[in-house]
Amino acid sequence: NRKRLGDIVFNDKAKRKKLTSIVNPEIAKVLGMAFVGHFIRGTPVLVLDVPLLFETGINQFCTEVMTVHLDESTQLKRLMARDNAGEADAKARIASQPYPMEKKLGLSTYPVDNSGTPEELDGKLDALIGRIKRRTWGNVLMRPFLLACVAIGLAIPVVVLLIPAYS
Repeated sequence: NRKRLGDIVFNDKAKRKKLTSIVNPEIAKVLGMAFVGHFIRGTPVLVLDVPLLFETGINQFCTEVMTVHLDESTQLKRLMARDNAGEADAKARIASQPYPMEKKLGLSTYPVDNSGTPEELDGKLDALIGRIKRRTWGNVLMRPFLLACVAIGLAIPVVVLLIPAYS
């Protein structure tokens, strides 16, 4: 029950910390296997959706980071509509994010505005991913993970699409 779990972890810091200590190591294992699998299949660019990208340190394995963002008022309205949540619950969920959006944007390669329609966002992301594909392939010596992979004969450019769950 996603709503019930959200009600618990977004209103109790200790329980949220406990949950992330259980979930994050498993996510890291799955991502590691995905990186290898995509390399073997020859994937030129891997796009991930990681809401806590910077907080978990996964960004150190990425060559590019896109952060999809929008103004706080629109973010709040969309979250309330998506989750059928009250304003207090939606604000608690947003406030539970360890890094504020401004910090995430400062750590990102590409900020992407999401104040328009879903179709407009899709168009922006498709164009940006296409540009990154053309520019990134072959330029793999960019991050520690990729350097380590080169040492054992693996190298894949990784693009991470960071979309907060409430955008």
